[in-house]
Amino acid sequence: MTRPYRIVIWGAGRMYYAVVNTILSIVEKGQAEVLGIMADSLPQNGVFDGFHILPKEALCSLEFDYLLLCLKGNPKDAIQSIVETYGVPREMIIRSCVMQEPHFDLERYIRLRESNVTIVSDLCWGGFMYRRLDLRCMSPFRNLFIHNDDYLRLLGDLREYCGKGLVHVGFKTDPETGVYPVMRLGDVELRFNHAKTPEEAASQWHQRIDRINWDNLFIMMHTEDREHEHAFNELEGYEKMICFVPYETSEPHSFRLIQQPSEPFHGMVNLTAYSAAVADPFDPVKLLLGEPDFAHYKLEENCHA
Repeated sequence: MTRPYRIVIWGAGRMYYAVVNTILSIVEKGQAEVLGIMADSLPQNGVFDGFHILPKEALCSLEFDYLLLCLKGNPKDAIQSIVETYGVPREMIIRSCVMQEPHFDLERYIRLRESNVTIVSDLCWGGFMYRRLDLRCMSPFRNLFIHNDDYLRLLGDLREYCGKGLVHVGFKTDPETGVYPVMRLGDVELRFNHAKTPEEAASQWHQRIDRINWDNLFIMMHTEDREHEHAFNELEGYEKMICFVPYETSEPHSFRLIQQPSEPFHGMVNLTAYSAAVADPFDPVKLLLGEPDFAHYKLEENCHA
């Protein structure tokens, strides 16, 4: 970065106040310059919290890098309105929820955002991570799960398998989501447990298959089996990869999660990607960038309470 990112803030309510200290911090560090703030609750001019108040129409002529959207919930309609009314590209809109990440660093986050990482995961972890970090989903491996044996075969020749046609082979029943379609890529079984029909599953898959960024893959797996863990760690051709396990391990690409008795392990794994409100064992931005110091904690031998 040769200059601070020029940011416009949209919204001055609860979500704004949840991240205002982070905004002030990145401004102080020289990572950002706030050009102004706009909100229906503010007058058309003046100063608010030291930021110039701007009319929304200024978006049509203002030169800025990112619009920080400080609205609660899922502001899908607001984003669509900003894109259509003011011509702001979706990739220039950042939801303020990302600034609630612990130790948030704007330069690092923008580097991840612009890298267009493709997350390949064996359950919903990847989809949760894209949503949590407000990243464009660059992967078809979302809203599905794959058993370890199938997943390891897939990862053995990922590009070859992703080039195969998706075939419907039956249905399964989940106690929470109900009946869902089972599809195959060659001899690999994919369970689309968030889809209702084979057509829906195929549509989701084909919508994202061409987005895969083969130059920036992040491979994630979870297992409770040491043989599967070892086989994952022996895979070649991937620079960024992690295998979540519930036990102590010395495998180079594995990471132990402290399992809670009340939560199945796959649930624990998904929770690490779901929300920054959950106690995080790692920094998700650093993890997806492939930085080695991504862990928030490190287990030490001979550690006494």
